[in-house]
Amino acid sequence: MFLSPVFAVVPLGLLLLVAALTGGEGDAPPPGRPPPIPDELLRMRPPPPPPSAPDDRQLREQLELFDQFLQLPPEKLRRMRQTIEAIERMSEEDRELFRVRIRQFTEMSPQMREEIRREGRGLPAEYQRVFSQYWLSLYPEQREQLRTRMEGMEDEKRRKYLVAELDRFQARMDEIFAEMRRRMEEQRGEPGS
Repeated sequence: MFLSPVFAVVPLGLLLLVAALTGGEGDAPPPGRPPPIPDELLRMRPPPPPPSAPDDRQLREQLELFDQFLQLPPEKLRRMRQTIEAIERMSEEDRELFRVRIRQFTEMSPQMREEIRREGRGLPAEYQRVFSQYWLSLYPEQREQLRTRMEGMEDEKRRKYLVAELDRFQARMDEIFAEMRRRMEEQRGEPGS
């Protein structure tokens, strides 16, 4: 749509009138600088922080965590959300069981890592992770009994014995986790699968 030059002049005239009434160009900040803050705003006290505001350390930790989340790919965020939801549905007993397992792995000494590597030697690769879990699940006395039992075995017999033990252990773990899933599904009101 074409406007006549008269319409272009009117807004310019209004601008000149407003500038004259408000003090003209003398009050305008220099180019590239923000306008001055009005005196009434300078005299005001800042509002108090909300009572639930985290302290500086907590806020910094939260911001660092958010930054880490922002760097994660969507699939990893999805898995984390599913994990958090599963934890929320756990009973206190299940949570404690998981806390114990996590402590076992995080507090594992270099000596224990070496012991797992040494005792699990000769096992097929697919059994290495299961052996680590199995070994950590045993009490020290049980580990010593197992060592004594395997002491005189030839390598192939020892490997077969351990694989059979690990298969039993894995089957038992599968039963435990299936039961945990079933209980969580019941708590959510979902039918068992």
